Amino acid sequence: MLHAQTIAFVSDTSEVKTNAFGDTTYWFKNEPHEGVILVYYDKIQKQLAYTKTYYDKNRYDFTSWYRNGQLKKQEYNVDSLPYYRKIWTEWFPDGKVRLIALETRDSSNTWNYFSNGQLAYVKRLKRNAPWKETALTGEERDFQGNATLFKIINYFADSTVATAVYPSGKVWSISVSLQDKSAPFGSKEHYRISFYENGQLQHTPLYPEKGRQAITYFYESGKIKEVGEWLNGNNGNFKEFYESGKLKAEGEYNVREKHFTSTTSVNYCPVKSGHWKYYFENGKLQREEFYDGLNRSFKDYNKSGKVISEGKDQIQAIGCG
Repeated sequence: MLHAQTIAFVSDTSEVKTNAFGDTTYWFKNEPHEGVILVYYDKIQKQLAYTKTYYDKNRYDFTSWYRNGQLKKQEYNVDSLPYYRKIWTEWFPDGKVRLIALETRDSSNTWNYFSNGQLAYVKRLKRNAPWKETALTGEERDFQGNATLFKIINYFADSTVATAVYPSGKVWSISVSLQDKSAPFGSKEHYRISFYENGQLQHTPLYPEKGRQAITYFYESGKIKEVGEWLNGNNGNFKEFYESGKLKAEGEYNVREKHFTSTTSVNYCPVKSGHWKYYFENGKLQREEFYDGLNRSFKDYNKSGKVISEGKDQIQAIGCG
């Protein structure tokens, strides 16, 4: 038998979370774990933010709404042993389904949708032991907004293998991440390689955890596009070539770190450093750049060797925004 209702307002909550979709979840700070909990957005209009109905301490239903009155989430939980089951559905503010999920102590199944109704990804995971998050096995399939498959992720007890594909179904890239509790998100990328749609290598294999290493990039024709070193520390000299084999550019990248405040992860951000030279295909100097941190000065030349422009500006690290 349910106890009397407990009523609270948004101002009585201890935690407020807003996700990437812009919707907000409020958590009541002194939840009694009994009866029916009603939480309103404010004391004047008394518009419901969510309700939580406890049938006992380990079994409850949860329903929440957006401020526009649209249903946001419905959740059914059974937490008591030996059973554990959680079923929930989430909606976009316009009423379209965003997510359907079923979770037990041994498995997890999720269907996620784009706002246009197309499937974004489906993930089916199985735990090798009850509630053991680091021993998940299964598969995830990711789709583009037009329902085209673009990535398949296979989960193993000690690693994940992500295969990205072109719309034709041909392999675009393969990456392998190993379980690592000290790494961000519990995994660390071990291997990466990518291909053109015709099957030609885009670059030789990368092993990010090995730090500084040689790498070669290719044109779709198979001819060398760029050679150099990549990742941790100073990257050494990079050379880029025209498809004819003539030198196109040469210089050095330097890696600086960007720390994210939300996790312990570190993103490596390569920037050009020192003296860079660019050439016309006939071998004549086309441009010079001089880097001092994120400041750059440059000179542009015509094919006769005359300076036609020069100046200074600032640059950004690649991939760091």
